[in-house]
Amino acid sequence: MRQERILHHLQAFNKVVCCQASFFSGADTVRNFKMNSTALEPKFSRVHIIIFICAAAVFLLAAVFGALSGISYGKSEATYAQARDIATALKFFNADQGQYPTATQFSSQMILSPIYMSTMPQPEDVSGSCSKYPQFAYDLNSTYGYVLQFCLLQGVGGAQAGVNYLTAN
Repeated sequence: MRQERILHHLQAFNKVVCCQASFFSGADTVRNFKMNSTALEPKFSRVHIIIFICAAAVFLLAAVFGALSGISYGKSEATYAQARDIATALKFFNADQGQYPTATQFSSQMILSPIYMSTMPQPEDVSGSCSKYPQFAYDLNSTYGYVLQFCLLQGVGGAQAGVNYLTAN
């Protein structure tokens, strides 16, 4: 019963609209003006859809790049902090022993840990251009006291991206 009443009202409205349209314009427009179900739906052209998809893709790429850049920066920051921790342990070793460890003693990793460091850290930044530097390189040097070599993918804390050196002096 209710559906019949709604249908009756729609048909009456359609007649009124068609009559008004035929009054204001020719009969050719009346055919195009009839109510249908698609008249109330939003219309987007293909161009609008393509622009929306492109904008969403650019936003997604920016978000992914930002996340990956943040991860890389965090790894570089951790590697730099580890290098500074090793330099601090070497400073304490020199204060206690009156000399810096030899390269052999440093590479055995028994000289600094567990007394001066709980464990000997490994660089976090060992991918990409830093893949050739999987460990901290140490060399006893008469000019600088020692040279600690490490690699960073991104510049952090005053150190540049690439191979960096910390020295006693």
